[in-house]
Amino acid sequence: MTARRALAVVALAVAGAAAAAPAWADTGTYPPTGPTATPSVAPSVLGTTIVQAPAPQPSTLPFTGAEIGGMVVGGTLLIGGGVLAVVAARRRRPGQHT
Repeated sequence: MTARRALAVVALAVAGAAAAAPAWADTGTYPPTGPTATPSVAPSVLGTTIVQAPAPQPSTLPFTGAEIGGMVVGGTLLIGGGVLAVVAARRRRPGQHT
């Protein structure tokens, strides 16, 4: 993708986002104001108390990880195999690699 094409894509994306944005100044006042309600009874909040037995303490830490040793070995073998394939291909065709 050339720089000119990338610039055109970015410009179209910005223009599309700007066109789709909501118009906040439709009503002339922002934030919109409206009638306010006045309560006939003063509000009151009553507190509550929750009593809960403490959770038992485990004797060991919980296991939160994964066994990734096999994945590390497998990934290393795949990388090594890829390196060997590239080296073998370059030895078969001398002068064509850069």
